[in-house]
Amino acid sequence: RPYVTAAVEVIESTSLEEAKASPTMAEVRNRALELIESGQQVSGHVEDYLQDLEDPEVLADLVAYHFVGDPDERHPLLEMPCVVSRLEMLSECLENRVLGKTTDE
Repeated sequence: RPYVTAAVEVIESTSLEEAKASPTMAEVRNRALELIESGQQVSGHVEDYLQDLEDPEVLADLVAYHFVGDPDERHPLLEMPCVVSRLEMLSECLENRVLGKTTDE
């Protein structure tokens, strides 16, 4: 074949109800918005989506896609089945970006 093919496996998320009640969801949202305010470039209406999202799984995936530029860091995040763990790791990653500890764009 003259093109690359791949097999895709669906990873079911866990701990969705716990994640909805988690303060980490608000931390992730606030840090992402803070990065946008400080000049982080994002496409389209990402800022509007961030403010309105109530689904922790979608929030985690949206933020990982738009704010974690290093594929080696983003890939494990998106593979994590536990949404609470994913949000905690994202919160830490975004905190480092806000504090200027990484230059990943």
